Amino acid sequence: MTALKPLIDHIANHQELWNSRDSLKMNETHEDLARIKGQLETIQGTLRNIISEDLKERLGQIEVQQTALLDSLAKIQMKIMPPNFKRIGSRFFDIESNTKLDWKSAENSCRQVGGHLAIIQSEEEFAAINANLDRNSIYWLGIHEPSNRSEFMSLDSGKRAPFLKWEPGEPKYVDNSNHCVVVYKAHMWVDPCTYKALFICQADDRV
Repeated sequence: MTALKPLIDHIANHQELWNSRDSLKMNETHEDLARIKGQLETIQGTLRNIISEDLKERLGQIEVQQTALLDSLAKIQMKIMPPNFKRIGSRFFDIESNTKLDWKSAENSCRQVGGHLAIIQSEEEFAAINANLDRNSIYWLGIHEPSNRSEFMSLDSGKRAPFLKWEPGEPKYVDNSNHCVVVYKAHMWVDPCTYKALFICQADDRV
């Protein structure tokens, strides 16, 4: 037994050294894990901030779109289409086929039903409207000469008429009175505003 004691002591010393090394490794492992945990928490925090900002931006965009949609719906609700108007092309018109009025009275009549005398926007729209007219009848439009000869303006907006398609030789003046624009046989003509004719109303935004 005495002979084995040095060997036992040697093993015990090494065991303490091994335990010390194991403890050191454990400490290093714990430090590594703590460092990795800290890095992960930092990454998670960064991701949360990024996601939060992205969500805020997306929510902001949704709110803007929602506001625009509600605004559009409100405009639609506020503007109920008057009776007798029908869609021609992209807009709504009411073509009077019975009562003939002078130009100003025709405008008043359109106002009473929620519209105003029509202003043609394009060649395509003019063709679509003419397809619904009696070719042998004359119809007032909301275009006239407020002051200067041959300067044709929209009655409703006061702006220059966006589209004119004259009959060859028009505008031709029969007297010195102010003149207003009519549609006849798929072209535009000028007539004294006191002339009585059928008329075309529109029910949409100003032109």
